[in-house]
Amino acid sequence: MHRAACSNARALARRSPERVIDVTWGPAATAIQPEVFVLAQDRPGLLRDISEVFAREKAERAGREHAVRAGRGEDASSPSRFPDAAVTRRTLAQIGEVKGVLVARPSLNPQNGLR
Repeated sequence: MHRAACSNARALARRSPERVIDVTWGPAATAIQPEVFVLAQDRPGLLRDISEVFAREKAERAGREHAVRAGRGEDASSPSRFPDAAVTRRTLAQIGEVKGVLVARPSLNPQNGLR
C-alpha cells in the first residue's frame, strides 16, 4: 500500500501496471475503544478525580466496574472511547498521576483487542 505520490508506487505502476489497483477509503475511524484498568488506594473523591481526567480529554467511559479488596485498594475497569491513540496515552498518564492511583493501563482483557 502506497500513497499516490510515492515514487516507489509510480515506478511499480510503470513496471507492472497489472499489480496496481485503485482503492477508496471509507470514513476514518473516529475512536478507539480499549478497556481501561485502574488500581488505586480507595479514598474519597477518587472516582471524581479520575472522571475529571476523562472529561478534560473528551474521552468517554461507557460503563464502570469496580471492586474494593481488603489490603489491595480499589480496582476498576471501564470500557472507554478515545478520539485517538495519543489521547489514550495522555489520559492514562494523567490518571496515573491522580493521588492514590497505583496503575493505569489498558486492560489485559483479550476481548478488548489490546494485548
